[in-house]
Amino acid sequence: MSKGEDYSSGWEYESRDEEEANYDEVSGVAKEQELINVHMSNAKVAYELNILCLPYALVGSTGPTNSESRRGKRSATIGHGLQEYVKRNGGRKMKIDFSEGRARPADSNQASKLTSECGIHTRNKMHVATHWKDYKEPVLAHIIPNAIKSVAKKFEMDTKDEVAKDVCTKIFQSVGRTVEEALSKRPCHVTQENWEDLVNKWSDERNQEISAKNKQNREAVKHQPKTGSRCYIAHFHQLKKDKYNNEDPSPIDFFKDTHIDKKTGRMSEEAQIAYTAMENKRREAQSEGGHLVSDAQIVAEVLKEHTASSTFLSSMGLQSRPGSSKPSASALRIPELEERVQQQDMEAREANEMYQQELNKKVEAQEYALQEMQRKQQEDLEAVKKSQQEREEAWAKKQAETDALLSFLLRKHGA
Repeated sequence: MSKGEDYSSGWEYESRDEEEANYDEVSGVAKEQELINVHMSNAKVAYELNILCLPYALVGSTGPTNSESRRGKRSATIGHGLQEYVKRNGGRKMKIDFSEGRARPADSNQASKLTSECGIHTRNKMHVATHWKDYKEPVLAHIIPNAIKSVAKKFEMDTKDEVAKDVCTKIFQSVGRTVEEALSKRPCHVTQENWEDLVNKWSDERNQEISAKNKQNREAVKHQPKTGSRCYIAHFHQLKKDKYNNEDPSPIDFFKDTHIDKKTGRMSEEAQIAYTAMENKRREAQSEGGHLVSDAQIVAEVLKEHTASSTFLSSMGLQSRPGSSKPSASALRIPELEERVQQQDMEAREANEMYQQELNKKVEAQEYALQEMQRKQQEDLEAVKKSQQEREEAWAKKQAETDALLSFLLRKHGA
């Protein structure tokens, strides 16, 4: 078969006979290199035409190929979800809606994205302190505010909002507790000194005792939630949309929804006892009538009987978190609001007293004017009566004189 061209594909080929004829022992290396060049040229044409040709794919191979060396290093995928969200929404970032009294955003998607970005920043950028209280020291006081600002750049959120800062700080605090994951391998951003401090801290006997106690406390929780990795707030928001037609579910119903195992469809024994007690109290309150007891009060009473530090209602934003070392923003404003109310009440009382005094003065002035008017009227009436009496007396006197004159005239003519 002679050398030629395949015009349908553009391949240049040579027959096997001619390939063997071109090979001799004297110039074998040169001939072999020439054949390799021809085959490589043909393979290039095949690649451009998107035609699979295994022999050409193997031409020039000097041995087993290393797939890892051919493939490039996988690029980082962190943050791609937010980038796609921004593209889908015309460059608008995801807005994070914060609610006072809640440790996470209500929307599950917002909560997961915010938590994920806080975790990424903690693992890749933030200085890891041995204790959370260390961030209050002057040397490290800037770390948490800067971390919040860095995460906020990827969202539509106000970094000056106290509720937003409080939620982000709690997320950083919860992420920072899982340092044992980082202990297996030193992150690239952590210095050796910082890493040794962490290792020394988590290897400390006292810290291990604290960790063991915390583990026992977690295992001793009677009412373990069955919401998976989703927090109460996000689960509450999702149930509100999917099951309750965008209306807030009752705390009793929400307790049931969050403590039923999806696989078995049942609650644990402790959760079932608590739920039964809640239902009984609700039926008693409805049957008795009179003072209505809210479901939140019923849940608080029942959970208080079972555990002294339940965070169920506080996670829903219906009650302050028990034993919280740091008061919430609303708690901090209570004294200020009470003082403002007292000030307004005092001002209102003073204004009322001044108004009452002015009103009393006006009433007294009106009463005095009325008395003066009555006195004047009385004087005028007496003057009128006196004048009338004088006129009557004068008329009577004149009438008597007239009668006397007539009597005299009659007597005179009669004589």
